[in-house]
Amino acid sequence: MLIRKSVAVLAATYIAGIALAMIGPMIMPANYYFDTATIRESMLTARDLAINDSFNNTALVYRWLGFGTVLPDALAGPISYTAVFFAIIASAGLARVRWRPLLFALFSAWNVPLAIYDGTHSKEAIALLVVAAMAGLSRSAAGVALAACVGLLYAVLFRNYWGPVLVLWLAMLGAWRSGGGWTLRLGAAVLMILPLSLAAYQYSGMWLSDGRTVVVDARAFDPDSATIFANLLPNTSAVTDLVNTVAGWAMLMAPVFLLHLGGMQHVTFAGFQFANTALFVLSQWQARRSGDLDSAVAWRFAAATTFCIAYTLVQGMFEPDFGSFAKHEVNLLPMLFFVLLHSPRPRGSGPSWAPAFAKEP
Repeated sequence: MLIRKSVAVLAATYIAGIALAMIGPMIMPANYYFDTATIRESMLTARDLAINDSFNNTALVYRWLGFGTVLPDALAGPISYTAVFFAIIASAGLARVRWRPLLFALFSAWNVPLAIYDGTHSKEAIALLVVAAMAGLSRSAAGVALAACVGLLYAVLFRNYWGPVLVLWLAMLGAWRSGGGWTLRLGAAVLMILPLSLAAYQYSGMWLSDGRTVVVDARAFDPDSATIFANLLPNTSAVTDLVNTVAGWAMLMAPVFLLHLGGMQHVTFAGFQFANTALFVLSQWQARRSGDLDSAVAWRFAAATTFCIAYTLVQGMFEPDFGSFAKHEVNLLPMLFFVLLHSPRPRGSGPSWAPAFAKEP
């Protein structure tokens, strides 16, 4: 019996991920599992769902699934990792696409942080499952509306910063579907950041990117925070808030700062991030003249692309260091790999959408 290359590689990647999820807590620094320890402690005290309480509500989810009672806590890691691994495979269609060595190698590399951050009692595992559901739903205008409702429910119960993510996502996706190019799409995001910034200041007395300043001040003397970085400007208005957001986003997408640090792990992650950014930009360059704007694949491609940008823009508002960013960036894998695997071809080079699914030799 012949086994397709993609399936064989995914099977090997999964086995490696399960192994890493199981041995990770024994070989990785303890600070990688701070959230895990907090969730396990919360499982003993959590009682009811609470608005915007990610630790409490994540602990309740694990307890409702039977961990610590019907199921041993030791299985939470492998089961969490298995759930997110196959959610990515299903939502991006990784097991059915043509064999593309570079992208499968990229997925194998992403599998390392996936197993570390999601192969445990993890807030990120729930977030990634939500992103996978949104990626699968976004096949039409109605599907996008339903996906936005799923995201909004997650924002209310777990992380309120997903609210701005959804606002930017829908603004950019609306500009895309109206026929606008990248100038209009990014302009729509910028226009939405300004009122969001003003609303945040009126509500809390803090600008959106002040969250980074608070964390930086708290970690100023933490030896484990070598990759921490501050706002470009002191916040005095929505305009400086926007500048700090865009500057933070640029720092995360093209981490020259890490190259300057010079450590092996810093240079490795910087190169990895540069590669992901370059491949994402390439996918958009390939899609710049494509048609079929009403197909389900086109809807999903547009939705996944704009979600990746909206999500990372909001990360650019408040992320204080690259370790935190790497953990949160894993959540994008269902959207990112759909984009990379389904980039449409320009007109005149064959079908306007590259065949997503094809037989391998």
